[in-house]
Amino acid sequence: MIERESINKKSGEQSQERIYGITSVPVEKASAEQVLRDNRGHWCVESCHYIIDWN
Repeated sequence: MIERESINKKSGEQSQERIYGITSVPVEKASAEQVLRDNRGHWCVESCHYIIDWN
């Protein structure tokens, strides 16, 4: 389970969401830290795409 909190920079509105992630990585290799690092890395790429699309 992943819990996220975000703030809209324009409106200041805060939001929270709880999601469930699925991974093919075996449990022996998927520590909470590794899953979090992978998730943040994914959103780093997605946010760059968003900025490019917006401009």
